[in-house]
Amino acid sequence: MHLGEAKKMTNFTVTTGNDDAFDGGDLAAETADGGGLSLREALGLANANADVDTITFDASLSGSTLTLSGSELVISNSVTIDGDIDGDNRADITIDANGGSRVFNVTGGTSTLDSLVITGGNAVNGGGINIAGGGGLFFSSPALTVANTTISNNSAVNGGGIFSQGDLTITNSLITGNDATDDGGGIYLVNGDTLITSSTRPVIQ
Repeated sequence: MHLGEAKKMTNFTVTTGNDDAFDGGDLAAETADGGGLSLREALGLANANADVDTITFDASLSGSTLTLSGSELVISNSVTIDGDIDGDNRADITIDANGGSRVFNVTGGTSTLDSLVITGGNAVNGGGINIAGGGGLFFSSPALTVANTTISNNSAVNGGGIFSQGDLTITNSLITGNDATDDGGGIYLVNGDTLITSSTRPVIQ
């Protein structure tokens, strides 16, 4: 990238509630190989793109629950996933792991999860969200912002809602009804910086 050149942001619009697998194709191929572009396919495209991307949802999916098919969603590059379809800063999309896996595993980048309901996750660490560590002195930890989001009814050994080894910011979000058999039913913090703010409701219950 040349000095002064702005990064190119790509928006991927999810058009199906199915959990279609990412096959390594481009946008046209991933959209055409099933019922449309799934969240998993959109994340695969965003992870493969070095620039900062956004993922939004088609208006036809408002109020929908996207049920995962037994494997977590991996965020390895910087991306914003925005589930606010009607612009009211409230979740219009629920992502449910249905007890088969955690929901999100954040392994790299600086990302935002905005206006989502994250539920049904189950894992050893971080049933709802796991934020991985940096892996050493020369590797930066992932950073995640959770905004206008509800993280509920997830379970783990540690960190039923969130297990964080990176930088975590939580704003105007609700973490409730999560369970851990050892420590941190709501949040388990290992490393990194954490900022929690709330303007309208309690953050952790």
